[in-house]
Amino acid sequence: MEFTRWTIGPTLAAYLRELLRPGMRTLECGSGLSTRIFLDAGCDHIALEDDPKYRFEHPCVVVAPLIGKPPWYATWPRGPFDLILIDRPSAARGGRWGFLRAARDLIGPDTILILDDTQRKSDRELAGTIAKAFGMRKETIVPQHPKDFGRSATILHPGAARLARVREAEHRLRRILNVRPGYAKIDTFVETGTWLADTTLAACRLFRWVETIELSYDLYAAAKRKLANSQAILHFGDSAQIIPLIAKRLDRPVCWYLDAHWFIEQSPYGPPASESPFPLWKELEAIKLRRHADIVIVDDVHAFGRDSPGFEPWKTVSPSTISLALKPRVIASATLGDQFVCWLSDDGASR
Repeated sequence: MEFTRWTIGPTLAAYLRELLRPGMRTLECGSGLSTRIFLDAGCDHIALEDDPKYRFEHPCVVVAPLIGKPPWYATWPRGPFDLILIDRPSAARGGRWGFLRAARDLIGPDTILILDDTQRKSDRELAGTIAKAFGMRKETIVPQHPKDFGRSATILHPGAARLARVREAEHRLRRILNVRPGYAKIDTFVETGTWLADTTLAACRLFRWVETIELSYDLYAAAKRKLANSQAILHFGDSAQIIPLIAKRLDRPVCWYLDAHWFIEQSPYGPPASESPFPLWKELEAIKLRRHADIVIVDDVHAFGRDSPGFEPWKTVSPSTISLALKPRVIASATLGDQFVCWLSDDGASR
């Protein structure tokens, strides 16, 4: 096969050959000359193709129609993958932003991701969005050969940002535990809103027992892989329904980390279906009924009291309304960075 305007260019092809190793699990969006490069490198390769007329003839190519807005393949394999190349869908078919719907299922902590055609503003912005969401480092591949036809590409490498986030979360939790010495020996941590599992991983370093709840299945599945070798117990479902069960089951002090409240502007995935997209008040109600010297941490103080689009439920959230929801259990409270923290009594005894 020859390089054309419809294939990856020679410069990107050279980079790709350097990155690939036999046995790597790889995924390609689109198929063609690049598919042959993956196969020649001995990769365990899958290629998704939305247009049968462009299909590269090989069993590794799966033809799948595009669905949704922005469009993405109707089916895709489970990740994570060692390397992913995004070269379709074409702009004429709706572009590549639909990848974000599958990103959590495909990208692992060591994934290398390549986006072709990032000379285009839309694809360049997509690369930036993915890099920010996954803490990846960007490398721009500029055209160096006439048959690159002026096209550039972006390689996203696994970065140190995620490790930094985990360490920062560990520092925050350790600081909170040490504010009041009587609470420093709490060995159980329960989190709502697993998200990227950074706080969960930090908690695994500080607590003997860790449980976390996530409503989005994509995030839950990704976190399950990340936490496979940890002591964390993952729950898939609505924290407004699960927290009351955990609160009754755990007959010991708990550090509660409440972060399941949804930001409409926070994620490209769209809010998950739920009867309680803002479960904070039901979570606090269940915790209040306990009789243990718990710590309650409510994340995202920066959003307290906001009434802008996407933040409507936050209008009534404040340190005073949270303390009132836990009354008369609160014996001390403080705002520490972006977390509001309440220390609770066990039947009123101060610590």
